[in-house]
Amino acid sequence: LGFGVEVAHPAISWFCTQALVRLMAACKPFPLSYVAVGSGPLVAACGCIAAFGVGWLHVSGAIVATACALQWTLKSKRKSLASPPAPPATAPATNVSSPLGNRKNMLLVAHRGLSHDAPENTIAAVKLAFENGADGVEFDIQRSADGELFLLHDDTLKRTASQERSPCLLKHAQCDLSQEKYERMLDQDVSELSYWDFVRHVDIGSPLGGEEHAAERPCLLRDAMEVIPDGCFALCEIKGGDEACV
Repeated sequence: LGFGVEVAHPAISWFCTQALVRLMAACKPFPLSYVAVGSGPLVAACGCIAAFGVGWLHVSGAIVATACALQWTLKSKRKSLASPPAPPATAPATNVSSPLGNRKNMLLVAHRGLSHDAPENTIAAVKLAFENGADGVEFDIQRSADGELFLLHDDTLKRTASQERSPCLLKHAQCDLSQEKYERMLDQDVSELSYWDFVRHVDIGSPLGGEEHAAERPCLLRDAMEVIPDGCFALCEIKGGDEACV
């Protein structure tokens, strides 16, 4: 009967070997008992030789027991090599080069266009966003009284519009538009205003963009979509709960 056993620490091998040898020697049904205990094949061999030295093991028994311990060790090594640890998952690299730096697995969406450098929700802001490496833009949509969809965040023009009438607005058919009436219309819900008669003539560029963007006006949704490059996208938020926009 052969035993090949591994223990946690080599120092225990001597005592385990002696105890098992004495136990097996007392078992009369087994005339030959081969025992090896150790933390590895070398320690197991030393344990067998030590046991043989005190007269309880046959030399051939030591060889067989050592072989058992060696087989056990090699079998454990094979199992660990058969299933090596999986390499850490790495995200697929995306080659993106832009003024905003390299990035992986992230889409860059410009809120209301590049509204830090141009008036929000304008053609200028949309163009600048893509020029600076954005993957998409987000903008807000309102619906005018004459059914046109245009870009505007608030329900009124009060916050984004110039408080002074623009020359093109005065040149339009509403040349009798007084400053007082103009200010009242800026406070009016845009769903009650005509895009073609009023909204499209309002200056929304100069209050935030100065002279550089003084020509910016509330743009139509279709005009904003036309400047979006191929492969990029727009996220459109419908304002005012107007289901007709859909």
